[in-house]
Amino acid sequence: LLVNKESGDWNLEGKITKYFLQPVAPQQGQTAGLTRLTITVNATFKDEVNNRTFTKDFTYFDDFSQSQSLASVESEKVDYILNEIVLM
Repeated sequence: LLVNKESGDWNLEGKITKYFLQPVAPQQGQTAGLTRLTITVNATFKDEVNNRTFTKDFTYFDDFSQSQSLASVESEKVDYILNEIVLM
């Protein structure tokens, strides 16, 4: 398998279509112990030789402590989530 950025037989493209935070792990006092970062990527695979296209959404998430800010963990969490999506 060779990667060719100009005119390969296959083409894989993706874009982030959803990126959101959600409180999870309820605790006493109606607060959340964790925050979940969820990312959805819409991926399109094109087989240029056989003229076929396949499109699918892939979603993954990771949780972090409510005591942490998104700014302090965002880079690490985004890298982790996107790597998991690629490995699906």
